[in-house]
Amino acid sequence: MSEIRDRVLDEGDSLESNYQIYPIEEALEHLGLGHKRAIEGHFKIIFLIEGDLIYITDLLMLVKIQQK
Repeated sequence: MSEIRDRVLDEGDSLESNYQIYPIEEALEHLGLGHKRAIEGHFKIIFLIEGDLIYITDLLMLVKIQQK
């Protein structure tokens, strides 16, 4: 679990210098706040930029569950 946490936090750290390269999160576009997304492994990080602050608002696990 700590490996997953470290990977997500490392990606979060890179948002500070590279936030402009990440795409808008289309599912939240209707809010008009400019949420963006980053993918790290099996996780989607949703973040919001306000001034010089970056808020990670959501962390979603992107794993498909196999049905029997």
